[in-house]
Amino acid sequence: MSSGVYLPGVYLPGVYLPRCLPAQRNHFAAVCRSAPDVAPIDTETMGVDALFIGAITQAQARPKDTGWRTALRVGGQMVNFKLDTGAEANVLPQAIAAKMPKKHRLMKTDTVLVAYGGARIKPKGVLSLHVHSKHKQAFLRFYVTDTSDTPLLGREACVQLNLVRKVETLARQDPPRTKEDLLQCYADVFKGLGEVPGVHHIPIDPTVPAVVHGCRKIPFAVLDRLKETLDIQEQRGVCRKVTKPTPWVSSLVITEKKNGTLRVCLDPRDLNKAVRRQHYSIPTPEDVQCQLAGKRVFTILDEKDGYWQIKLDDESADLCTFNTPWGRYQFTRLPFGINSASEIQKYDIAITYTPGKQMAVADTLSRAVQPMAAQEDADLWEEKVVYDISQTKAVDGSIIEQLKAATEKDSEMQMVMSLHKHGWPDRKKSLPSEAQPYWHAKNDIYVNDGLLMVNQRMIIPRGLRGEMLRRLHTAHQGIQRSLAHARALMYWPGLTEDVKMIVDSCPPCQEKLPDNQKEPLLPHAVPGTPWTKIAADIFEFQGRSFLLVVDYFSKYLEVLRMPDKTSGTVIAKLKGVFARHGIPTELMADHVPFASAEMAQFAVGLQDDTLQPSLPSVKRVG
Repeated sequence: MSSGVYLPGVYLPGVYLPRCLPAQRNHFAAVCRSAPDVAPIDTETMGVDALFIGAITQAQARPKDTGWRTALRVGGQMVNFKLDTGAEANVLPQAIAAKMPKKHRLMKTDTVLVAYGGARIKPKGVLSLHVHSKHKQAFLRFYVTDTSDTPLLGREACVQLNLVRKVETLARQDPPRTKEDLLQCYADVFKGLGEVPGVHHIPIDPTVPAVVHGCRKIPFAVLDRLKETLDIQEQRGVCRKVTKPTPWVSSLVITEKKNGTLRVCLDPRDLNKAVRRQHYSIPTPEDVQCQLAGKRVFTILDEKDGYWQIKLDDESADLCTFNTPWGRYQFTRLPFGINSASEIQKYDIAITYTPGKQMAVADTLSRAVQPMAAQEDADLWEEKVVYDISQTKAVDGSIIEQLKAATEKDSEMQMVMSLHKHGWPDRKKSLPSEAQPYWHAKNDIYVNDGLLMVNQRMIIPRGLRGEMLRRLHTAHQGIQRSLAHARALMYWPGLTEDVKMIVDSCPPCQEKLPDNQKEPLLPHAVPGTPWTKIAADIFEFQGRSFLLVVDYFSKYLEVLRMPDKTSGTVIAKLKGVFARHGIPTELMADHVPFASAEMAQFAVGLQDDTLQPSLPSVKRVG
């Protein structure tokens, strides 16, 4: 090592200069001949650039979202950056830049930042800082501004720090192919019992006395499995033990499934008599078939433990108490067996008023209003809204009043109205005889303005049925047209027969009947003594043949088993009948097999009257 420094023409003993990095010698780097000629620049003079900055927010307009933010270490400090993949530059607020170490110099720049809407922002300068993320670090340039309080990290910086990743393609996810795959993909859906929003209340008629059933005897072989089933249901929240007194206690119905488990149901035969049902019209098979026309793909969905997904309030749970060998339990979910359970499945109506100005898209009717003259008062619009049609000119008002008055006085109508209001029994036999003819229409009966209706037809009281039939037949139309008009407007049990009777008993209608009507069958003369005139015929029943023999005088009959339908078998059976009762003088029979030659030989001395099968109105004597 030299003991001094050599300068051009000068030697300084004992003086040591710093080592120059480019030449690796002891002299000043400013006078080094090996260093490249680079002028130090503190100002960006590369021209004026315009960089797009997607989000420049003020303090009073701070965004609420925090999902695209991350904390990074910058210049030894933790800074919470907002990630903006649409920005072309990184932005640092002036307040945060002032806290950076003094060694980081703020350089001038001619670059202009452009925000949304074309607003141009002139940065205070540029800082070059080391940024450390969780897994990577980078040397980044930040534009310092005084118009934003949110640190912003642009697209290139997010990629360098591995904060965002560019995804070229989306992975294709095939749908589950088997039941096991489906259960695995949606495991959270199939966990637990499930619960329908809300709590159900079972309405009860207080006039029906409460009934307490004793515990039924359970087979010993089922006791352990029943106890296990009750424990499982108690854990699932389906039932619970009860120690307080309850007015209703029902029995259990236990059935064994195919897999060996038990189905525990309530036997609420007495409770159902007190339940006030919500009667709804049940679609008929014809209604469903019309909706299925043209459909090719069908799916069957079965809701598992559907009733148990409906919670009961405490009062209804007390009604569903049942007896077991281990004490009383009560269902906290809607049990199987309640007659109103199936009627509340689709009852979920919530009507709320929402002003039009609060609706995203106004309804069609409000957009399709008719133009209104400017001089008309706006309040008149309320009078033009039709909410319901209670009267029409097609029905005479006096008849409506007569129908209302007759309905109030008719005991049969009042009975049907009471059944509709309080509920129909479960069996037709439980009805009074006057109300039994209305059993098949009980789901379609309702009350409208004091009148009983079936669908859109009025139920006519007994006192006005004759008047309505007279009005119906004023035009003297035939049976079919009269029935069509009657079935469109009116209803009462036996309507079809009454319409036919009034048409058949109308003299003008009978005079206009066509003359080519077939005459009815002529009755036979009744003989004066028994077993003088008899009739015989063969009929089928349950795949077997029988011979029927009837006496015209006494109406006495005999039925004989026939192994076959041959004339020989018929003759043999008739011989036995004649041996018991005597030989008649006249035999009425069909052609086959009574018109055979063998039968003619047997019936010598008898008047054999045979009937033509093709013309039942004609009698032929042969």
